[in-house]
Amino acid sequence: MSHEFFTLQLPNGVHMVHMKAKMASARCGILINSGSRDENGLRGTAHFLEHMFFKGTQKRKAFHILSVIDNSGGELNAYTTKEETFVYASCLKGDMRKAIGIIADVVQNSVFPEKEIEKERGVILDEINSYKDDPAEDILDCFEEHWFAGHELGSNILGTVDDVKKIGRKTIVDFIDQCYANDQIVFCSVGQFSLEKMVQLVSPFLNSFQFNAQKRARSPFIFNGNTFNRIEKRPIYGAHCLMGFPGISRNDEDRIVCGVLNNLLGGPSMNSLLSMTLREKHGICYQIDSQLLSYIDTGIWTIYLNTDPGKMDKAVQLTLDEIKKLRTQTLSSLKVHQAKKQVKGKLALSHENPGNMIHIMGKSYLHRGSIETLKEIIHEVDKITPEKILEAANKYLNADKMSSLILSPA
Repeated sequence: MSHEFFTLQLPNGVHMVHMKAKMASARCGILINSGSRDENGLRGTAHFLEHMFFKGTQKRKAFHILSVIDNSGGELNAYTTKEETFVYASCLKGDMRKAIGIIADVVQNSVFPEKEIEKERGVILDEINSYKDDPAEDILDCFEEHWFAGHELGSNILGTVDDVKKIGRKTIVDFIDQCYANDQIVFCSVGQFSLEKMVQLVSPFLNSFQFNAQKRARSPFIFNGNTFNRIEKRPIYGAHCLMGFPGISRNDEDRIVCGVLNNLLGGPSMNSLLSMTLREKHGICYQIDSQLLSYIDTGIWTIYLNTDPGKMDKAVQLTLDEIKKLRTQTLSSLKVHQAKKQVKGKLALSHENPGNMIHIMGKSYLHRGSIETLKEIIHEVDKITPEKILEAANKYLNADKMSSLILSPA
């Protein structure tokens, strides 16, 4: 797939990002620079709002919203993070105007009926409980609650049961008024359309956006050096562990080298260092991975594993041993070359997926004001040397700054 990117700002301040690609389907989305860390009251409001986008607008009933795209074989969906809300759709190329109209309508003209709010409250409370039933999902939320204690980033995106029970229509409308602004919205699209055609399709719907929240300064999180090592008992069979180190922010100059190092250590490939050691060599865990969780001003480098409770100490020690090797032994040029080749392959595959691209380019433009092309990213990957890997490992994977949380059977 050949990529051609276009950017534009509409007269009302809303940004447009479009990738022209030869394909029979199309993707579009509205990315809003507002998430759970922007809540100034009841926790879970941003996520509740995302659910309510699909419950009726001034001219569409909920059933119509949910059926129009799905009936044509497409998809309409949304999600909330700690810093963004994203409403998006996939469809056949000929249905692009229809998809744009739906996502623009739900973002701009949702009416949030009280009856629907009450129904959706039950759905969200069930969603909260379902996460608590899954320790592999729950452990990150619990870890961040301790890591970001006292800060907005420590709040669960779904909110608390008590707060969700209190959220009403006024809470939702007030959140929009306080957090949504035209110049903090990016419309992103992928499809076989010229920029001129996309402007023609988008303008009737997005030019009427009138979100005027005052620019707000997010409270920055500053890591104070305090660490924790907690063990919490749960009614579960296996044991789950999450280790975390101070990581990188979205725009950190080290994000490329850290991305390569993370992939090498515990990325999604089966031949990562941690997978080869803990799963293949010792056979003591089913899942182990590492991730870079980045926010606009901070981040956490996490390592997650699950194992038999009696093998947890060994699993943690083997993990720390692998980290120690990365901090004390310079990798061979061949090993780093292979690591970079693997990352470049994964990047290429990701950029060939139009469903991924609306998220990648939308977030890149929202938080950096530009879109990094695959060629530009690969160019930065190629600059990485064994010495830079060693330097990054020593800078970030410091056991003295590590915190941990273990969920263990009661």
